Amino acid sequence: MRPKSAALRNNRLVFRVYSLEKKAIELAAEKSGLGVSDYIRRSCLGQTIHARLSPEELDLYRLLVEYRNNFSRIRNLVKDQQDITADLKQVIASIDKHLKKFTL
Repeated sequence: MRPKSAALRNNRLVFRVYSLEKKAIELAAEKSGLGVSDYIRRSCLGQTIHARLSPEELDLYRLLVEYRNNFSRIRNLVKDQQDITADLKQVIASIDKHLKKFTL
């Protein structure tokens, strides 16, 4: 748990929205795993808001990490065969590029 800040949020900001806008904000906050207040605060302050990954996406991410590690091991086993090594380096680089999208 994050330690409490010395500065308290004791100011209140109220604004009106249409019911459709309210629902859209609530859904976006839910997708990101934030409360509505945190979502609006971060959004207005220009902070990056990441969507929460679904369990299926997390499983796929773990599988991709496992594939990347396996390809690295294969590359280390066949260091002398340059044609295979170059192909494996490309595959590993491609996987790394996709994994960077998930790292925060």
